[in-house]
Amino acid sequence: MQSAYAYRPIRDSLRVVRAIATNQLARVWPRAYMRLTSETGRGPDSAGDTAEETARYFLESVYEYMDQLGVARSEVGTFWKGRRILEYGPGDTPGVALLLAGLGAQSVLCVDRFALVRFDDYQQSVIAALCKLLPDDAARDRLRGCFREPGNFASGLADGAVSYFVTQSGLLGRTAVVDMVISRAVLEHVDDLPATLRDMTAALVNGGVAAHKVDLRSHGLHRMNRLDFLTWPDWLWRLMFSGKGVPNRVRVDRYRVEAPRAGLVLQKLEVCERATQDEVAQIHPHLAREFVDITKEDLAWLSFWMVCRRA
Repeated sequence: MQSAYAYRPIRDSLRVVRAIATNQLARVWPRAYMRLTSETGRGPDSAGDTAEETARYFLESVYEYMDQLGVARSEVGTFWKGRRILEYGPGDTPGVALLLAGLGAQSVLCVDRFALVRFDDYQQSVIAALCKLLPDDAARDRLRGCFREPGNFASGLADGAVSYFVTQSGLLGRTAVVDMVISRAVLEHVDDLPATLRDMTAALVNGGVAAHKVDLRSHGLHRMNRLDFLTWPDWLWRLMFSGKGVPNRVRVDRYRVEAPRAGLVLQKLEVCERATQDEVAQIHPHLAREFVDITKEDLAWLSFWMVCRRA
């Protein structure tokens, strides 16, 4: 088997065997697999973060959604009031959803393909830190009221402002129930991007808006070049990773096409991080068939913001 730069038959073959075996574990026992891998939904860079650091990450995420929607951060205390929001992939702690509920959102529906949310000691510490970041006592009371026993974060979410759903597809499957859809580093993991875009279109009311940060990096699955995970043929990539929620490898060119097809008007597609020209040139001759027609400019996109509206 050929890697991006040299023949490494033993190393690459062992990697394939291990990946296929663990992929079967993820398919049969997804909860056990997620526990074994200590998946948080915030990516490998979050490992070792303190509760306060994680809480600040969630607050910064809220602010970044506002930035992308053209709303001043000073309006954080009023902008979210009364809104009905859908969040894809909240991770192990629904921190953004809880902050939005504290800031006055009418409802936040969280949906995921894997049952990651839990309220262990660390998550409880994060939520306590979130309370301290809210602007006033009323906001803190609204956050505490999201739990079955208000203020007891170990009691689990109440049937109220924040709801959490786990579905086999990771889709909500409801019509005209929210006026905003958000996600952060989630769309690159979905099994079926067109279906996910159609799901958010259906969930939005007419004129509703969606804001997503998409991370096209390898999530640690590259070897020597940040793009060399695009050298695996698609059939083999699926055998190795399709059950694990790892990147689907869909590049930015597909988002340009699929969002309008799903009934969404693209308002912003803004690159955040690019691979270097050298990285693209180095990997280009070794790309799997699925990526050979993508422009070098699009191949370089490693992360971006997408803002769109239901027509």
